[in-house]
Amino acid sequence: MTADQSLPAWWCGDCDRRTRLAADGRRCARCNPLADRDADPDRRPWCGRCDQRDRMVRDEAGARKCRACHPLGRPPQQWPMHDVPDGYTEQLLACEWLCHISPTLRRIGSDRLRVLLQLWFEAGWTPRDVLYGLDSLPTGEPQIGEVPTAASDPKVTEAYVKRRLRAWLDDDNHPIPAINQQVTANRTKALAAQLAARQDWQRRERLAVPPSRARGAAQARLIASQAAARSLRRRRSADERERAQRTADLATGHEAAERWKELLSGGRPAEPPLPPAPDPAGTRLRDVLTGPTQLLRLPFHPRTPKP
Repeated sequence: MTADQSLPAWWCGDCDRRTRLAADGRRCARCNPLADRDADPDRRPWCGRCDQRDRMVRDEAGARKCRACHPLGRPPQQWPMHDVPDGYTEQLLACEWLCHISPTLRRIGSDRLRVLLQLWFEAGWTPRDVLYGLDSLPTGEPQIGEVPTAASDPKVTEAYVKRRLRAWLDDDNHPIPAINQQVTANRTKALAAQLAARQDWQRRERLAVPPSRARGAAQARLIASQAAARSLRRRRSADERERAQRTADLATGHEAAERWKELLSGGRPAEPPLPPAPDPAGTRLRDVLTGPTQLLRLPFHPRTPKP
C-alpha cells in the first residue's frame, strides 16, 4: 500500500496532502476525517454550559473539565493497541490515542505522528509494537539516549522518534517484523511442526507392518533362536564334562575300595615288621653291667626319653 492509497478517496487541494492540515496548522474541515475532534479549545466551539475562559464546569460538586469543549475533558476514541490500523482514518485514530497515552508523543501531534509512523503501520505494526520499538532494540536491549519530555520542542521529539525507529530498518530501509509479528511467526512455525509430526505419525500408523511380518522382527527372532541354540549347546557340553568327571571320580573310588578289601581279607601276605633300630650306647652299658665281672646284677631298664 502506497502513501496515496492510504489517504481518503478525495483531496480538497487547499491543505497539505499528507497531513491534511491547513496553512495555519488546523485540520482541514473539508477532507480531514477528524476535523471535528480538534483538541485546541480555541478551535473547538464553546458549548455555552461552562466557563468560556478555561472551559471548566463549576457547580455544587466542584470544578471539573467540560466534557463537551475542554481539550482534556473528552478523551479521544480508544484504539486497540494490538490491532493494525489500516488506512488514513484508522492510522489517525491510532496516533491520536498514542498521543493521549504518551506525553512525549503528544508534542508531535496525531497528524504529524501519523506521517512518521505510516511506513510502520503499513508494514503490519501495531501501536503496542511502536511503543516497544521506541524503548527497545531488535535484540531486546534497551534503547540508548535521552527521552524528550512533554515540554520539549516538537522537532526534537520527531528526531527522537526517527532515531529510535531507525534501528528497526533493514538494509533496504524497510521495517523488519515487529516483536509481536516475530512471536506470532515463531508460534505458527512451532504449531506447523507439531501438526506435521502428528500427521507423519498417523501416516506411519496407517502404513505400519504387523510385527509378525516386519523384517526387523524376523531378524530379531532369528538372532534370538541362534543365541538360544548356542546357549543350549554350551549347557549340554558343560553337563557332559561334569558327568564324565563324576564317573572318573567314582571309578577311582571303587578301585581304592577294592584294594582295601583285599588288604583286610588277607588275600595278600602282609609284610614282616621292621626290626627295631640298634642302640649301641645301651648295648655297651648292658654288657658292662652284666658282663663277666658282674659288678652289678641289676635288671636293666632302658631309659625312655621324655616326650
